[in-house]
Amino acid sequence: MIVIGTDTHKRTHALAAVDEGTGRIRGSREIKADEAGHLAALKWARGVDDERVWAIEDCRSVSRRLEEALIAAGERVVRVAPHRMGASRRGEREPGKSDEIDSLAIARAVVKDGVECFPAAFLDEQAMEIRLLADHRHDLVVERTRMQNRLRWHLVTLAPELEASLRRGALADCSCARTASASSCRGSANRGEIVTLGKRSDRARGAPVLGRSGLDESERL
Repeated sequence: MIVIGTDTHKRTHALAAVDEGTGRIRGSREIKADEAGHLAALKWARGVDDERVWAIEDCRSVSRRLEEALIAAGERVVRVAPHRMGASRRGEREPGKSDEIDSLAIARAVVKDGVECFPAAFLDEQAMEIRLLADHRHDLVVERTRMQNRLRWHLVTLAPELEASLRRGALADCSCARTASASSCRGSANRGEIVTLGKRSDRARGAPVLGRSGLDESERL
């Protein structure tokens, strides 16, 4: 049996076939990421070995169409998470096109750990939609955390006493105020409270009072 490692991209896919038992290279090629390319991949793979499994890097935004074509043709397909092939990819570093090297690393990662250790691909449009929504939510959380941390460091510089008095998570709404709509009263209110508290803290210390325009300017630094 052979394992066909597949490094997928928007316009092309790189394929590398290796022997399941030894990892020896049995062949490689590049196909276009369209229906004609998928048919060419199937024809090529059937000419290499009658028994095979496709190992595709789990980047479903670019690999979904290839997965669907292979499964519809009755092929066995497994998904390989990028972190599962890190050591294999480092071992394949050599002069040459990186796509071919990556497809070989994917195949040999499956050979090393065993086909049964990787999840089988399946057709499920709802699962794909949930995956995209989950990824988008993760991006939003990361961006919110970055904004909160940035604002907190501004407060450390401009109003250290105020920053020390804030509870954990107090800036959650404030950090989103710049991107929220004008009707988001809660975010605006919290932002106003922090500015007001900052003025009080500065007056208590005899420091220059930083107004709303000053805070806006500091966030652009």
